[in-house]
Amino acid sequence: MVLEKLSGLHGKYIDYHLYLTNLFAIPAILFMILGLKEKKKVFYDGQMNYKQGLIL
Repeated sequence: MVLEKLSGLHGKYIDYHLYLTNLFAIPAILFMILGLKEKKKVFYDGQMNYKQGLIL
């Protein structure tokens, strides 16, 4: 949030905020999916339900 404010994404460059947010969200979602797949394979031996995926 501070970096966004300092770079002007909440003022002068507000039009670019949408694009930069999506550029950050796509890899974040990808890493989440890959992490859950690894957790299922390594920690739960291939059998994991939804609740187990949410627990750290």
